[in-house]
Amino acid sequence: MRGSGKQRDAQAIAHHYDVSNEFYALFLDPLMLYTCAYYREPDGKLEQAQEDKVDLVCRKLRLQPGETMLDIGCGWGGLSIWAAQHYGVKAHGVTLSRAQAEWAQARIKREGLEGRCVVEHRDLRLPQSFAVILDRCWRHNLSTALWCEALADHCNIERPLGYTAGILHDIGRIALLMLFPDDYAEFLDVSLNGDLDKLEAERKLCDADHCQVGDSLAMSWNFSAELGDVIAHHHDEVTSETPRMRLLVQAACTAASMSGFHVAGPEQEWDPARLELLLPQGSGLRPPCGDLMEKVAWKLNRTECSLL
Repeated sequence: MRGSGKQRDAQAIAHHYDVSNEFYALFLDPLMLYTCAYYREPDGKLEQAQEDKVDLVCRKLRLQPGETMLDIGCGWGGLSIWAAQHYGVKAHGVTLSRAQAEWAQARIKREGLEGRCVVEHRDLRLPQSFAVILDRCWRHNLSTALWCEALADHCNIERPLGYTAGILHDIGRIALLMLFPDDYAEFLDVSLNGDLDKLEAERKLCDADHCQVGDSLAMSWNFSAELGDVIAHHHDEVTSETPRMRLLVQAACTAASMSGFHVAGPEQEWDPARLELLLPQGSGLRPPCGDLMEKVAWKLNRTECSLL
């Protein structure tokens, strides 16, 4: 019988690469690079061509001291080691070959790069539980965006802007999930079902909650102040000073959770009165919640999403 994808790939990699590092050293350059070289001169040497290749990659990446570089499928760690040595980054390489990782780890130690460069024997492909949680997060964001679009008129906010705020409001959570796939997926699936403060629990696990992470991303990507406020403060308590855009997203997020698209915790019952209380007062209109739910569900189905 054929094994699972991860098992099958691990066997194939071991068969190909774990024959011995000494064997590959017979014909590879000192950096042990198993990819094409970059010859600047027709009669150039392999060693120089491989160094020129990894340096060109580092320049194209515009690496700066103190940045972190992830090298997936790093082989014997040549690029990671070069980037740490010559560009001052913290390099993290991963390979499916145990022999490659052992060779790279020994070289990192010889070069005095411990703490600045790491090469792991690891399969970075994500577990099924991660895929389920990521799907849940994205469906919540999509549902929130569609609810923002549906409720935008009641907040005197343009629909495209409302939709954008809804789809981006939880980018910090997606980022934490990508950074800590195993731990954070389990955290969302199990830990948040209790009564503990969700943001405080996130800070204990990841040293930052998803609102703080999202705020940092929003600033890095030069989002507007309006979008940045939504991303950083959509869990804040509603007051008379709460901006209309944030009120819209908080109402839409609640509607998404009550519609079955919750990220964590128990399911919430549908309560139109609760939704109306979250919307800005004074619009003169009561949202037709039942009709809006049908429209949102229809749009979700059009994008091949089904209610949980």
